[in-house]
Amino acid sequence: MLLLVAFYFLLSASASEAQDCDLDFPGTTTSNYSTSPGACGSASIGGSVNVGKNTQIGDNDTFTFDSPATINIGGSIQVKAVGSGKIIIPAGVTVNVSGSFQLDDDGGCGGCSFEIEVNGNLNVTGNLQNNLDALTWTGTGTVDVDANFENSSNGCMDCGATCPAFPTGSGCSDSGSGCSIDFCTDGNYGSTTPIPIELAYFDVTSLSNEVLLIWETASEINNDYFTIERSAGGFDFEGIGIVDGSGTTSEYMKYSFRDLNPINGFSYYRLKQTDFDGTSSYSHTLSVGRNLEDTELIVAPNPVSEGRLNLQLPFDNGRGRIEIKDLRGATVFKRAVRLDSNRDLILNLQSVPNGFYVMQILQNGLHFSKPLTIVN
Repeated sequence: MLLLVAFYFLLSASASEAQDCDLDFPGTTTSNYSTSPGACGSASIGGSVNVGKNTQIGDNDTFTFDSPATINIGGSIQVKAVGSGKIIIPAGVTVNVSGSFQLDDDGGCGGCSFEIEVNGNLNVTGNLQNNLDALTWTGTGTVDVDANFENSSNGCMDCGATCPAFPTGSGCSDSGSGCSIDFCTDGNYGSTTPIPIELAYFDVTSLSNEVLLIWETASEINNDYFTIERSAGGFDFEGIGIVDGSGTTSEYMKYSFRDLNPINGFSYYRLKQTDFDGTSSYSHTLSVGRNLEDTELIVAPNPVSEGRLNLQLPFDNGRGRIEIKDLRGATVFKRAVRLDSNRDLILNLQSVPNGFYVMQILQNGLHFSKPLTIVN
């Protein structure tokens, strides 16, 4: 009898260890790991963390791995998204995943922009696979994937104003077609330290006889100088100028550079940031067109007065990203979209405060900007 009781408790303990942490997001939801039901909140769980198990994570939903300081997940992290949600790993928290980390569009997320902010540490033993149209990484922590780090054929990902470190794992594959960047080769994957500057804003504008580059940093660490690099095809870059950095500062710093000998057609620009010790990192790449026919981006009405904006796009069919930024470079609207030059795109901007903005549209490395005024 005692042996049967002991065996029963052993089975119960094993079942408990393998419990999942299931998270649902009815309405607009903000939830934390420490206060979520089931196996959530434990320092170690034997099962998986299912973000959006029955009710998927959507627009303005946030889930934070807030505590304890070290969270060990014996299974995987599975994310089912139907909108532009967000997962946060704050500074001081390490999440160790024995299985995989997978993000899926569970229907209705074609065009959503999902964000993962990592200021602590995310360690994944298995694969990290993104199946979302637009996944943005932000933060200043570390994402370490032992197996494969990849976009599926439908997935795209990039970095925001900040970006975690991505030490090289087994391999990186960016098979997504129509992505504005290749995450595996743009200078982010394989980095062992976070980007030493926080790039708040970067824009390129074609003027009558020149191309003007403007950027702003929110903070800098040992920043010696910026090299402005340009390419005619988006692959082979050359330096065309240098702008001194500001060393170490937590203040917003503004910079500009004028390319007085621009390339006709499409040209591509990026910033190479170099530390005092000679190490360097790269910004994302922007493109601009000069003396092109049939590439005008038509925005109407402008000013926006009733919360609706119509866009006539100079792009072929494909996936792209629309961002609206204020004059300090903060993103107030972001949306991944499927672009079609044969039809107008309608945006609902009722949630964007009145003011002056810059609208940016990116697709396949092409970059268009338009000033925008909202007076709802």
